[in-house]
Formats: sequence, structure tokens, C-alpha cells
Amino acid sequence: SLDTAKLRLNRVINGTMHKGRMFGNTFGILGLFYAVSESFAQNQLDSTLPDDVSSVIAGLVTGGLYRIAAGPKSIAVGSVMGGIAATVLVLGRNTMKAA
Repeated sequence: SLDTAKLRLNRVINGTMHKGRMFGNTFGILGLFYAVSESFAQNQLDSTLPDDVSSVIAGLVTGGLYRIAAGPKSIAVGSVMGGIAATVLVLGRNTMKAA
């Protein structure tokens, strides 16, 4: 085979750049969805809920929005995953504040 070390390295770098771009786009979209959802929740609920609750609501909405094209079952799974991620974020933030 004509696979030299330089050729293999080039393939690894190209694959890494492709995956990195894909992950970057995904996290950018998730961040946008989360920021808009949290801002909307805080604005519409007129600050009647604590920030922690609006953060978890934003996580639920973000997960659902991200998976909306794949159907209702996927929306439910995405919402649960987003809610779990937001809950972990809130608990971590509160733990850091307490320390």
C-alpha cells in the first residue's frame, strides 16, 4: 500500500477538522436555542419563577427544538436530555456558588 506516515497524518487532520466543524455548528445552534429559550421564558413569566427553573425550562425547550425534525418520540427524548443537561448545569452552578 502507498500509505505513508504523511498521508495517514493528513487523513487524520482532515477527519478531525470535519468532526470539529460539525460539533462546533451543533453546539452553536444549541447555545442559540438555549439563550433564546431562557430569555423568552424569563421575559414571558415576568420573573415570577426563579432563574433555576427558567434555566431547566430552557433546557427542555432546547432539546425539543433541536430534535423537532425527527418526530414526536425524538422530541420527547431530546427534551428529557435537554432538561437533564440544564439541571446538571443548575446544580453545578449552585454548588460552585456555595463553595
